[in-house]
Amino acid sequence: MKRGIKLFFTMYISLLLTACVIGNGHICGPQTATVYCDKAALGRLLHPKPLIDDWDKTGGISRERAQDWIECGGSRDGNYAASVNDFDQIQRCMLKKSYHYMGKCDNEIMIATPGCGAP
Repeated sequence: MKRGIKLFFTMYISLLLTACVIGNGHICGPQTATVYCDKAALGRLLHPKPLIDDWDKTGGISRERAQDWIECGGSRDGNYAASVNDFDQIQRCMLKKSYHYMGKCDNEIMIATPGCGAP
């Protein structure tokens, strides 16, 4: 009887862990958030790149881009400090300076920005 219970318990635990993997220091199952199991996703979440990195200009150099970013209202660290309206203003300014937005336009919020083609 005890052997049957042990066998059942062992099989039950095995079935529970079948869909699990160990990744990024966590045991990851089907309902675990990807960021906990994907090292690259966790890295992007913990250390996001500055917004200035999403802008490029043909023949431009990074020192010039940083200066243009600050002139457009961006912060020295390559991000922006205030509101969404300020972010839109920075984007319009960068577009006027012949920069191209190279970031993702993959959600409703970003699609509504000047860098992704919104007015």
